[in-house]
Amino acid sequence: MEDLMRRKEELEREIQESVRSGNYDVARISTQLGVVEEKIKIKQVESSCPNSVKEESVASAQVDIWSFGVLVFELLTGRPLFNCDANDNLLNEEEKRRLVNWEGITDNDLSYVLTDCEDQDLTDSAKDLLRECLSTKRTRPKTFHQVLKHTFLNRKELQLQKLDEGQKNIESTVKSGFNEMNVKLDQTHKMLSEMQTELANVSRGVSNILKDCHAPKLMCIIPADSSVKDWINLNALIGKKVEVIFICPVTLSIPRDRNNKPMGYSMKMPHDWVRKYGPALKISYEILRIGFAVGRFAGLPLPNLSSAGISTNVMNVLNDNLVDYMGKEAPDLEELAGVLSDRVTLALPEADENLSKHEDMRTKINASYEEVMNIAKRNEDEDYMKTGLSKVVCDGHVEYVLDKAEIKSIYQQMGPSCLGLPQAELQARGADLGVVMKEGYLEKEIRLKWEMRYVILRKGGVLTHYDSKEEWLGDLFGVMGKPKPKIVAVNEGRTGESFKLTYEDGKCQSFKSTKSVVDTKAEIKNWVEKAGAHL
Repeated sequence: MEDLMRRKEELEREIQESVRSGNYDVARISTQLGVVEEKIKIKQVESSCPNSVKEESVASAQVDIWSFGVLVFELLTGRPLFNCDANDNLLNEEEKRRLVNWEGITDNDLSYVLTDCEDQDLTDSAKDLLRECLSTKRTRPKTFHQVLKHTFLNRKELQLQKLDEGQKNIESTVKSGFNEMNVKLDQTHKMLSEMQTELANVSRGVSNILKDCHAPKLMCIIPADSSVKDWINLNALIGKKVEVIFICPVTLSIPRDRNNKPMGYSMKMPHDWVRKYGPALKISYEILRIGFAVGRFAGLPLPNLSSAGISTNVMNVLNDNLVDYMGKEAPDLEELAGVLSDRVTLALPEADENLSKHEDMRTKINASYEEVMNIAKRNEDEDYMKTGLSKVVCDGHVEYVLDKAEIKSIYQQMGPSCLGLPQAELQARGADLGVVMKEGYLEKEIRLKWEMRYVILRKGGVLTHYDSKEEWLGDLFGVMGKPKPKIVAVNEGRTGESFKLTYEDGKCQSFKSTKSVVDTKAEIKNWVEKAGAHL
């Protein structure tokens, strides 16, 4: 070490003399001096001198901070920053030169930091701390107080910073989402408002056309056998037993008896059904098609807008099929079918004028409803009591509505103007629309075994179950499920995860939640509360 120090002094004197004498061999001598100085520093490292890099040999906080950074690096990477031998001495000359000529930690070294950490923000914060602690003296923090304020050593600050950034991102996303949602809601509201207006116009127009007709205006024909799947093709029902059911024009719901079964008439489907019932069915389908689209048809499976879309498609198929039947099997009704299809796009005065020009069409429409009246006569029910509808009159208009005091009162007060009213307005006027209170899969006890069913619970304690949700959504007229009478009692089942329902006819059924439900007790409690809400 002493020899190196003497050699350094000699080279420094040679440089001074070279400059005075004008001998420009300074570069060669300076190179030699640099080599000697590097060897001196390496000797200092080997003698464990704490001031090992290009810094003055004075202990300071910055040297301690650098040493702290070396320790933190090894903790965060599982590897030392410098390669050492078994005695913790620098492994070779290359490592010694790296330390002596330290210029800061490299990106390659930092690539080993927290490689398995999924929190990228935490990893980036750790790398930033190491960059500060292991930088050159000029840029390194001067006190440990500065180091301890770093976000990596203050997780709360880092979390608050992330929360602040996250909140700004969320606010931006939410604002953008709300703007987009508001535009879509405005479009949806406008569309529903237009369809609601169309429904009201068509319903009132039909009421005007048939104001002297003493028969229910809205009807449908379904197979008596609920297992029949191809019921959309009415020609397939010729010669088979069918049910003729009617719909309340105010609530757009199907009347049901005490056992929750649709009310109406049974008959065999005649070969000439198109000529007899085609016009009446076409008028009914046009109104129901629009009713489906706005989710009004409370007696049908329309718990949400998605299933309304499915049902609307089915109604379009029914309409198209009926127009096709009327054109092929009753050509004289083809023009009438076209007029009835087009009139829903017309304003009410135009629609009335359009039909008034076709007295023969009006005659055919009334003739079709005469055939409907004949069905009631054959069942000895000229007052239509078996349909669940009741006759009401307002300002010369005759209508058959749900046999409930509040529904009859609404029509008597408002007349045809109540036809096509939104659900909310009808409910505000006291109408019970039988809305779905709860739906979902439950296991039903059958002969001490449990079988899966899709259960629909409507307001007023009316329950229907299907084999699957798909079966329910495909039940266009809501009459293919297994209806039960009104619920009169709700009790706990034999286990804590089941409940028992008692119906108006005295029969009982037990249900329990499915295995897919996370909190079965909470699910059962919710079903029990909904089922007993009307009691």
